[in-house]
Amino acid sequence: MHKKNDIISCKIEDIDLLIAYCNNEKTYIILIEAKYTSQWHNKQLQSKVKRLKKIFGIDGKKYKNIYPYFILTSPKKPTKLSPEISQNWHENNNKINWFCFRSNKKIQRIVSCNQLGISEKSGLYWKIRNTEY
Repeated sequence: MHKKNDIISCKIEDIDLLIAYCNNEKTYIILIEAKYTSQWHNKQLQSKVKRLKKIFGIDGKKYKNIYPYFILTSPKKPTKLSPEISQNWHENNNKINWFCFRSNKKIQRIVSCNQLGISEKSGLYWKIRNTEY
């Protein structure tokens, strides 16, 4: 897949999983950010939310009939995150939207590469690589 703009950059700021669906002329966008081997930190959450605000507006209501939802997932529940950072990006009684996921130690991840599929940090293409943790 070729990178065409700077909104999707295959960098740490991109969303791990995006699900979108339409219902009665409304579009719902579920943005899931996943951690598998490391913990969530306020600085990272603040950076993610800043990017979401840039795309969808401060309160997520920049576009008519588009409803984004930001959700975190990890094997362990984050305990030290400040809900104020992601204010307006959750509707769960001022709690961060989170769900637990289970996985085996073999996962896949997206990496930048060149046109031949050789990994490069500044590559203009992407590929999926198997990773074990």
